[in-house]
Amino acid sequence: MIKKTTLIALLVTMSVVGACGKANDEDTAPITFKIAWRVKANQEIIMGPRAILAGVVTLKATITADDMADLVQTYPNLDQTGWSFAIQKVPVGENRAIVMDGLDSGDQIIAQGTLAGFSVVKQESNDIGTIVMKAYANGQTDTTPPDTTITSNTSALSNSTDAALDFICSEAICTFECRLDPAGWSACVSPVFYTGLANGNYLFEVRATDDSGNMNAYPASFSWTVDTTPPDTNITQNPSAWAKSQTADFVFGANETGSSFECRFEGGSWGACSSPVSYSGLAEGSHTFEVRATDLAGNTDPSPASFTWSVDLTSSQTTIIGYPVSPTNQIFAVFQFESSEAGSTFVCQIDSESETNCASPFGYYSIMEGRHTFTVRAIDPAGNIDLSPASYSWTIDVTPPDTTITAKPSNPTNQTTANFEFNSNEAGSTIECRIDSGTWETCSSPKVYGSLTAGDHTFRVRSTDPVGNLELTPAVYTWTIN
Repeated sequence: MIKKTTLIALLVTMSVVGACGKANDEDTAPITFKIAWRVKANQEIIMGPRAILAGVVTLKATITADDMADLVQTYPNLDQTGWSFAIQKVPVGENRAIVMDGLDSGDQIIAQGTLAGFSVVKQESNDIGTIVMKAYANGQTDTTPPDTTITSNTSALSNSTDAALDFICSEAICTFECRLDPAGWSACVSPVFYTGLANGNYLFEVRATDDSGNMNAYPASFSWTVDTTPPDTNITQNPSAWAKSQTADFVFGANETGSSFECRFEGGSWGACSSPVSYSGLAEGSHTFEVRATDLAGNTDPSPASFTWSVDLTSSQTTIIGYPVSPTNQIFAVFQFESSEAGSTFVCQIDSESETNCASPFGYYSIMEGRHTFTVRAIDPAGNIDLSPASYSWTIDVTPPDTTITAKPSNPTNQTTANFEFNSNEAGSTIECRIDSGTWETCSSPKVYGSLTAGDHTFRVRSTDPVGNLELTPAVYTWTIN
């Protein structure tokens, strides 16, 4: 196996023998030329003489012991006895096989060239092989340009800022020129490496020139795009932040067409997915869904789209915390209430009226006298409705009590003492009494006045019921003391 690149020039002698086996004056003159081994990768290229006479020609190169010492060190497979091969005249355009002598097992030599010049390529192999030469008549030249082929390249859409491209030509010996749009042509060898490429479109071209100077008229080319920008993933449809459904549906996309997606649920492993995605049988509690896109260049969104929501299957409990006293003589009522779940909304109802949306505190006005019932129920953020509303009943009493005098002095009378008895038609009422032009004062039955003077006197009595309704037409009694 060739380990390094080496260039060795050997001075050899070529003898030319005529077609009938005898040498002529022209053909027997020894030609001195150099054979150079040029190593590239695993190939050894031997450049031959630039002119060979027509006829049946035998070329023999002899390597001296001094030369061999360097060769054996560099190419341990070479035989110290040297090597030889014959070039046989053939019609123009035909191929002939030429057997190589003096090679060790494992060396295979393949050659192509002309009678005006030839080249030999040595490759590692398991068996001794042959070389094939394309012959041209003496004096003709090689005018056929080589073909260039790109054998490996990067992806047509790549997220790498580096690129490596390999190429070959159709002839044994070629030199190459490369260019990366919009740069100019420059000499290159395969493979070519480019690093630090910016995002964008690139065109690589390579052309070969053979050892006769023929240049590839149609360069091989490869175009690709560098894209290192990751896509952006977005969720376009998701459940409510609070849901009473045990099923969740997600629709998602990315800002780059053709992107693929990976999803994960509850922080699990990422797995390939496509929109829409559904989950079912969800338990009560908080859940998190994530999705990330990977574009056609292989860039993955580093910040996945995420949505967190809660499944709530339990209705909240409603409590009334503020209400009017009962009974009351107020024809309005204000209620305060709360839910066991933050963020709940409420619906309220009084008596048999329709439910209405409400918020605490909530009031009713111009309520009729009588017995009333207020109900309120919460609807939690998931939409669960309290099926056992909180309620409160109270009585509105706006009718004043009526007081009756049940015992009183005779009229007229000679008694200077007056005894009155009275009652109210509403239990629990407070009673006030007043005689003549005196002031109202709290009293209870019976009420006795003494040391009254002769003349006319007036007694008044009134009630205030427990809710504060004051009797506006007190009971009155007038009598005369003689």
